[in-house]
Amino acid sequence: MNIQDYKSYQRGIIFAGAPHCEKKLTEEECSLLLKHYNGWFIRNLYDFDCKEKTSFWFVINDRPLTISDLPTKTRNQVRRALNTLDIKKVSSETMLDKNNGGYDVYFQSFSRYKDVTSKPVTKEIWSQWIKSRSDVEYWAAYNIETGKMIAYVDVLIQNGIAKYTAMKGIPAFLNKNYPFYGLLFIMQEYYVEKQRLRFVTDGARSVTEHSNIQSFLDKFRFRRAYCRIQIKYVWWVKILISFLYPVRNIIPIKKIKYLLRFEAMQRGQY
Repeated sequence: MNIQDYKSYQRGIIFAGAPHCEKKLTEEECSLLLKHYNGWFIRNLYDFDCKEKTSFWFVINDRPLTISDLPTKTRNQVRRALNTLDIKKVSSETMLDKNNGGYDVYFQSFSRYKDVTSKPVTKEIWSQWIKSRSDVEYWAAYNIETGKMIAYVDVLIQNGIAKYTAMKGIPAFLNKNYPFYGLLFIMQEYYVEKQRLRFVTDGARSVTEHSNIQSFLDKFRFRRAYCRIQIKYVWWVKILISFLYPVRNIIPIKKIKYLLRFEAMQRGQY
């Protein structure tokens, strides 16, 4: 185990690498990570793409995709996007453009989320994110008539896979130009067929369920790659979880509620 392969996220510790590279941790390794990152818990996912259906999974696509593979309605929405939008890979400098960059898209995208654990950051912080991420590629959709960026996707490249780490769009354009339909179709062709990466993924099962993105991906032949999950806690969180688990469905505090959902997934009860 390499400590640097993990990171702190919302008081938890998660693997920072590609999902198929994570291994099962020992009790000693979990204790070491909890102490090093001063976290409340560690989420350990292993046995990636196992044959057994489990309570946790990644949403991936590892097959070539043609427009004829899509449902009729989805096919029409992709064509609408391709006809009304300029979809292309862009540089970090383009994302940071003061007049037509990605921050406005990022900021406005939060208005469509029904339940979030965080608020949009300032433009300065967001810009620092963009400048510091050398392993991320960007794809953007521009309205052909106005030239305005209306959506973008961050793509993290790791160990022969592409992970869609952020998909942001201006709500007013989503059901008019269907930018995500066009972006997903074009990126699937690029990463799976042209770049021949092992797979693309939108990430793991969500506990917040603040968007319907993973069900949306079913239209593009994404599938569930099941894996196993173990959660290890610091001593006082373990006691808290044991005490609150029986009444988990009435807990109003979001972060505690989501942690209890992880525990339910570990037990195969959610």
